[in-house]
Amino acid sequence: MTLRFEPLSPFHFSDFHRLLTEYYRTAEDADTPEDVIDTFIRRLFDGVLFGELCGCLAFCEIKCAGFALWKKDDGAGDFTEIANYGTILEIGLAPEFQGKGLGKALVAHVEQELFALKVEGLYVCAYGPAQRFWSACGYCDAQRTAANGLPVFTKAVETGGVC
Repeated sequence: MTLRFEPLSPFHFSDFHRLLTEYYRTAEDADTPEDVIDTFIRRLFDGVLFGELCGCLAFCEIKCAGFALWKKDDGAGDFTEIANYGTILEIGLAPEFQGKGLGKALVAHVEQELFALKVEGLYVCAYGPAQRFWSACGYCDAQRTAANGLPVFTKAVETGGVC
């Protein structure tokens, strides 16, 4: 299986909303009211459309398999922890595409997009179940806690993630 990536566009909202709703419901926000999740998903999507965030959908054959959101941390506003680093804000695959190595392929795509932005390093804020995945992708526990209470995992650009 291989993935094809498309930058998010206004035509992708339905797929994006479906994937993120499923992601949030099975991950850390299972108890959050639906209207709150819907508002947050719309905010993320609009953030991409207005250039505050970057995002893509991943397709396997013709099926929408996953999504990713990222940005170069400018040290201001929401979603900031380490200025001049690239951060992968959200990444997810539909359940039928998980466990096949496609998550790592999606991460590699996003990392290349971030390298093009001339970042000094990479980081993610990883909740419990995702920490093993990020470690497998070469991210190391930075021994610090993000503003959202999650541990920060980093990856050095020059070492390719060797801790």
